[in-house]
Amino acid sequence: MKVALTGVLDDGTPFAPGVPTNPRANLNVPRGVDLDLEIRVVTPSGASVSLVGAGVELLFTVKKRPEEYPPRIIKTATLAGTTGTVRLEPGDTRRLQPGLFGYDVWLTKDGRRNPVIPLSPFQLQASAAAVPAQPPPPVVQVTEGDTDPFVITFAPTDITGWLVELQVATDPATILVASIPVGTDGLAYVNTSGLPVGRWGASVRRTNLVPNTKTTETFILEVLASIAP
Repeated sequence: MKVALTGVLDDGTPFAPGVPTNPRANLNVPRGVDLDLEIRVVTPSGASVSLVGAGVELLFTVKKRPEEYPPRIIKTATLAGTTGTVRLEPGDTRRLQPGLFGYDVWLTKDGRRNPVIPLSPFQLQASAAAVPAQPPPPVVQVTEGDTDPFVITFAPTDITGWLVELQVATDPATILVASIPVGTDGLAYVNTSGLPVGRWGASVRRTNLVPNTKTTETFILEVLASIAP
């Protein structure tokens, strides 16, 4: 994604047609995306300003408030001829909450530092690109009517006295209580033979003797249709 901006270095010359007397420009930026800001600097007369030479720097900052220091984002442009390119990477904006900020661009040249784009609105927009991709939940398969137990393991933890439940998002929801043998080896056993065929969200909830209740991450319990003998 690229955005072209024009900065104006006021050298006292009169403004030519087409050169903005107010170089402020709104930026609407989706959060967490790659963005190249290509900034061309001109004088009021329209002459391009060379950005080549010792001590030349084009600095881009983003702030929540004008007086804020340090800024939320500070970037030094890559200079080539009369253009500076500021590269905003996903991590620069992903850590910020969407909302209104301000940005400005400062040029240092010939020992002087001047704003070429005064403080302007920087609207950070919510974006799906800022949401980390989540892996799909694991799928566990059982067979309809199968009386072999569904095994839940906490090994090597001793789960004597725990209440272990398999919660399945059927309609209505089903809660299956696991059996825990005496002298447990960390295994609990659930009879899933009564569950209907389908793919259901499921989770395991355990309550120990403290008591302390904890629910595992959700997984998919797929009940496969049995094949008649």
